[in-house]
Amino acid sequence: MLRSWKIGRVFGIDIYIHWSFVILFFLAIWQYSPHGVAPTVLTLLLVPALLLFVLLHEYGHALTARMFGIGTRDITLYPLGGVARLEKMSEVPIEEIIISLAGPAVNLVLAILFGLSFLALGFDGTLLGDLKNGGPTSVPEYLFLLTIMNVGLLLFNLIPAFPMDGGRIFRAFLALFLPRIAATKVAVGVGMGFAVLFLLGAFSVNPVLLLIAVFVPLAGMMELAMLQRQAEMRRRMVFEHPYAAHDVAWALPADALPPAGPPEPNFSGYTWDHQLHAWVEWQNGAPVRSCRAHGL
Repeated sequence: MLRSWKIGRVFGIDIYIHWSFVILFFLAIWQYSPHGVAPTVLTLLLVPALLLFVLLHEYGHALTARMFGIGTRDITLYPLGGVARLEKMSEVPIEEIIISLAGPAVNLVLAILFGLSFLALGFDGTLLGDLKNGGPTSVPEYLFLLTIMNVGLLLFNLIPAFPMDGGRIFRAFLALFLPRIAATKVAVGVGMGFAVLFLLGAFSVNPVLLLIAVFVPLAGMMELAMLQRQAEMRRRMVFEHPYAAHDVAWALPADALPPAGPPEPNFSGYTWDHQLHAWVEWQNGAPVRSCRAHGL
């Protein structure tokens, strides 16, 4: 039920698509109710176009994060949007703002390009009426809808509902003045307020908003809990044995087996080493330091 399929690998990042993406084909037909072969084909082509826009949006995040030394494990595309699994989110507020803005910035550029394209091909004053009566029937109408899709992705992702892009920007701005966890608590609270608005909109505007109303508070609370656990772990740790990134000589007895490597290439985070009886901190697949935790 939760299966995703790998569809490629670009810039060293695996791309997956969730099976439920096929639902969008039925939603497109239901939304526009096209009549005839050409309108039906153009309507169905809106779905792979949306997939591409979401993918480019996520690559905006991923490649910008790479500029700050943060890798991306993979990107998965869902009907409600994409998820780029970064190895970590930068704890530097300005970096988090730039990374979060990169995705919507991609949609802004695409909206401008497609907007100029449909204007260059000619704008018919009956365009909106034609779309309401059966979907796109010509290339200018199709390009117009691609423009609207990117504008929609841009504006929707900038809503300050954590952990959406706008919410992350809001949290990072607060983190300039507040501790990171306190800023996250405020952002999660604001996100819950928007979830209520999404819930109301699900009954009056679009039922899809019901899923977003559920996702936003749950995802926000999960990330807040993760940050609180990380803060507690750091508080209870005494760091020892710094390592250079190129150092592979571990402080172990001569007859001891070497410690296991990172759980995956370019891993950043912590693993438990049974021989050292300590936590090992990794950055981009290299051991940085070991630390012993007291009272765990």
